[in-house]
Amino acid sequence: MARGRAAWKRALDPKLYLTQAMLRLERSAPALTAAVGYHAILGPPSRFDWLSETRIPTRMTQAPYAEEFRALSVANVDAPTWHLGHPGHTSEGGVSRFGPLEPLEVRRLSSLVPGVIVPGHNLLPVDAETGRLLAFYGSTEVNWGIAFPGFSRLKRVRLRGAAWAIPPVKNHFHLLVEHILPVVDMLLAERERLAGKPLTVIAQRDLPLLDAVANILKRLGIAIAFEEARPFATYAPEQYLFCKPVAASVEHFYAYPEAVGLLREAFPDRGAALPSRLYVPRTGTRIRRLIGETDLIARLTERGFVSFTAHRDNPEEQIARFMAAREIVSVHGAALTNIVWAAPGARVVEIFPSNARKTTYLHMASLHDHAYSHVSGGSENERQDFSVDPAAVLNALGS
Repeated sequence: MARGRAAWKRALDPKLYLTQAMLRLERSAPALTAAVGYHAILGPPSRFDWLSETRIPTRMTQAPYAEEFRALSVANVDAPTWHLGHPGHTSEGGVSRFGPLEPLEVRRLSSLVPGVIVPGHNLLPVDAETGRLLAFYGSTEVNWGIAFPGFSRLKRVRLRGAAWAIPPVKNHFHLLVEHILPVVDMLLAERERLAGKPLTVIAQRDLPLLDAVANILKRLGIAIAFEEARPFATYAPEQYLFCKPVAASVEHFYAYPEAVGLLREAFPDRGAALPSRLYVPRTGTRIRRLIGETDLIARLTERGFVSFTAHRDNPEEQIARFMAAREIVSVHGAALTNIVWAAPGARVVEIFPSNARKTTYLHMASLHDHAYSHVSGGSENERQDFSVDPAAVLNALGS
């Protein structure tokens, strides 16, 4: 969820020039770039075995969230996508049945796609017929570092049934919202359609968050097999589970409250004995640190808050802690993605610098009926660090 680097740093990044050179080569000699496993141009699948599209209207502009939405629209740094206004595609190859995408809506798309290959070095699904990376809406490109060459065609691994791939994503928000929950939503909603079909996830490395979600799915009667990806192999499932959210902003990709509700109900430890007041410090990062955080923690501790650090290796504890929490305070960051596990009515207080605000978690909170408010601190410095008045945070919590 971090914002981009300074323009001069981007200009000196060799990935920019590698991307431009490889894209020119892919457009002029796609057989050559495909031979080295390089696919960077996005496009819709050439065909679907099945496709579903659900429209999720925004709730941020409605009571009780409208006032917060107006406030977060000032000094807003939400990250736009290429999706706005694009008509999209249906299984018949025409435009989306919902028409062009609106600025604040999100669409939940799920599909079974035949003829997909997945290069093991980057785990990006490719339509074998067109050579394009799978995308529902729009036609654009991805840069070097996401798409890069690798000799994955040395071995072809065929997988029975349906599969999906998870690229090496580190950010908790993107991993859960873009790569795990969209497929989980389809697995839960289309159990009859997928009954008896082997289900496999392809990933390069150990993913504790995926393990945690898979364990919950197992309790719901859905078993997932794991295929450890090898960089010199290409994976070819019988069908690919291509499931993605589509929105005009990256901040609004979340669209899965129903699926999360089912996961929450099946979670083995409901967290009843855990603290109901939670402060989540922003750790393990060099940017967007809260100056004077010690004073804020001391004041919150007096109010019965307990600090909890979310990290890669404790996803089940994150779920349990947020399920138990009735009041949650945190600086804007990926750890706040866990508010999806909190029960309806939980209060979320998000802290921003005065000159950089986002609607990511207001959007999530509105879909889960959470009470939401934000607190603006001082202006961020060159590392996005900033200070906040502890009294303002306590005031947002109320009595």
